[in-house]
Amino acid sequence: MTFRAGAAKVLPGDRAHIVQVGLGDNRTFLHELTGGKTKADVRWLLSACSSRKDFLGVAVEPVWKHFQAARNLAWRTDASVALVQAALGAEDGQCRIFYVDEPEPRDLARLSPRARENFEWQMSYLRNMSSAEEISPHLAHFHGRLQGSLGVAVPLVENWVPIITWTQLAAQVGFKGCEVLILDTEGFDVEILRSMMQHCERRPQELPWLIQFESNGLCNARAGYDCETEIMEELERVHYVCVGKGRDSYCVLKDALPKSWALQKWLESWCCAECAWHVDGSRQCAGLLPIRDYSRSSLPEMQQEIPLVVREDAYGDAEPRYGFVEFKNEEDADYAIKIMNMIKFFGKPIRCNKSSQDKKTNEVGANLFIGNLEPEVDEKMLYDTFSAFGVLLFAKVMRDPDNGLSRGFGFISYDTFEASDAALAGMNGQFLCNRPISVSYAYKKETKGERHGSAAERLIAANRPKEGPTPAAAPGRSGAPAMRPPMMPPGMPPM
Repeated sequence: MTFRAGAAKVLPGDRAHIVQVGLGDNRTFLHELTGGKTKADVRWLLSACSSRKDFLGVAVEPVWKHFQAARNLAWRTDASVALVQAALGAEDGQCRIFYVDEPEPRDLARLSPRARENFEWQMSYLRNMSSAEEISPHLAHFHGRLQGSLGVAVPLVENWVPIITWTQLAAQVGFKGCEVLILDTEGFDVEILRSMMQHCERRPQELPWLIQFESNGLCNARAGYDCETEIMEELERVHYVCVGKGRDSYCVLKDALPKSWALQKWLESWCCAECAWHVDGSRQCAGLLPIRDYSRSSLPEMQQEIPLVVREDAYGDAEPRYGFVEFKNEEDADYAIKIMNMIKFFGKPIRCNKSSQDKKTNEVGANLFIGNLEPEVDEKMLYDTFSAFGVLLFAKVMRDPDNGLSRGFGFISYDTFEASDAALAGMNGQFLCNRPISVSYAYKKETKGERHGSAAERLIAANRPKEGPTPAAAPGRSGAPAMRPPMMPPGMPPM
């Protein structure tokens, strides 16, 4: 379904000022145009548009209730607005869409005022979330958490909606390219970008000038590989430059800069988080690229702002880079570890674990050698495959230091011998990526010919104290200030 509002000042075939795919209740350009409450990042992105005169905006949303809310806003603006109720993808057709609905009023009436406040906070996130084709891990996690914590039955609705390509969207609305493209589609961003790039392959003049898309690992988790880094490389091949990457990535088409003074001014709003060096060159520091100053991490947004402290070596890459995030509760932390551990960022897998875990104390010797690996098996696949047997402390694929290619084997470590024994029994000789792998206990480094899993190690592990280890100090250069997690800002009320 397509809906148009506003004066018909823009002729078909003009470049749209903004295309936004995936709407919410306070994060759309329509809220900004009508003077409503919106997020600062939407207002900031709109500042990159060339003009508010003869404004043409396109909004795409598959969920009917969000489409209706956007239509009500569109009636109140003089701008030309086209609303399309559909999902975007690689092919035209139909797909399932999942989203939450409001619970029964009698169920909410039983909640205390504090529990009702908690409910509204959690629902404010769930109301803006939908999932195409299947229920995403994000949607399942937050939906289950809300029902489990408050005992309220929140309906999970399934509907069928049209799914269209970028070519079909452009033909249906009648625009040719856009200045700003905003994507927020719970793991479909890369697929939409590929559809857009396929459309623009013979129409390079229709490439968006500025693109914002999610790079928080959701697309990687859905695709099963590091497609977010791959799409960034594809964008760079058609002359985009990435000016910032975090929870969202921002790419600017270099060829568009001479055409738009507004885009140039928007680019100057970027600055280094360390020394406030701006793109215009007003200040500068060694070894740092201009990045916008964010206080949130690339980890998925749980229910509140997540503070991040990152330790970086400004003089090179000799020192490992690490950071801390702090969650309101352990459940969210466990979920973030589950979906983000070993996801690749900038081509390197990140390791996520709780800062209170002391690796040396947790290791009991349940270390396994995994051999005969296909070259395509990376740390993420190794971790996902073997984490089914228990808690993994690490999973590492050994690589050639010169070219980074896999050497065909790796190592994993469990926190218990029960888990490692189960993995050995269940995976030795099984096929992984069409090749039978070998699983055995790894040889100890300090001895010749002796493997882990000995009776002595098992006895020590069985008599290990049950209480958790004391927090380990963050690694750092001698003389460097100690790092510690930041204090949490006010967030969701405790459960």
